[in-house]
Amino acid sequence: MAINLGRSSVVALALRHDDLGLRPLRAAFWFAVSAAPWLAGAEVEGNARLALWSAAIAIEYVSALLRWPTPGIGPTPPKLLNLASEHFAERYRQFVIIALGETVVTIGTNLHDRDFSLHRGTAFTMSFGVTGLLFWIYFHRVREKLGPVFSGAPDPSVRNREAGIAHLLMVIGLTALTTSVDMVITEPTRTAPASWVAVIIGGPGLFLAGHALLGRRVFARVAAPRLIGVGMLIAVGPALVGLPVLAVTGVVAAVLIALVSWDLRYSGIKPGDQGLGHRV
Repeated sequence: MAINLGRSSVVALALRHDDLGLRPLRAAFWFAVSAAPWLAGAEVEGNARLALWSAAIAIEYVSALLRWPTPGIGPTPPKLLNLASEHFAERYRQFVIIALGETVVTIGTNLHDRDFSLHRGTAFTMSFGVTGLLFWIYFHRVREKLGPVFSGAPDPSVRNREAGIAHLLMVIGLTALTTSVDMVITEPTRTAPASWVAVIIGGPGLFLAGHALLGRRVFARVAAPRLIGVGMLIAVGPALVGLPVLAVTGVVAAVLIALVSWDLRYSGIKPGDQGLGHRV
């Protein structure tokens, strides 16, 4: 919050004699608005903090989607929403890498802090495998294609906003995955209640939904296997309630393995191949 507000304010001040200075000024205004729930949330705990911080995130995302409409000067004109394609593509990739890295750290920390057992070792292997599969699903050609898609779009700013929404879903999914691996490694033989099943399958499900949205809105093609994967996770969810959490994780891993196998079979590539392809 402080960095965003400070950066926008400094840039707006530096460009105060230029029309470009209005763009960071608009951003600074909305960061100042969102600062109130951010700061208020820091003073409370529990659901109150969650509600306030959720409101702050909503303010920042909605204002950006609306091009930061600001009293007196209005929203940012589309022509001023220029972006460096490769820069934004790299930023999105970094967000995903950080979220995946947090999951890996959680997996390793949980195994290290607890007594080793066969079930816990299996949970570690499955959790790491699920994380690796999601890594492959995202980086399968995305690293080469995202930048050119931005630069070649009639309105790159629109593509950027759509990609931002897709990546938000994926990062939320990875956050849920981090929570689920903590539960799975801590209590791998516990019978999974409905809430645990929702978290364990919901994380990868949200990630796949975000990736499908990325394919549809940014690459202009429906990533049907991703949607099928989401549907499979939703369909089997009720049947997984009451099973050991290790078994629930195994089902998630099986669905992801099927998706990766589909990609390998029908995209005609092998992991590590480079170049532009036709699938996302």
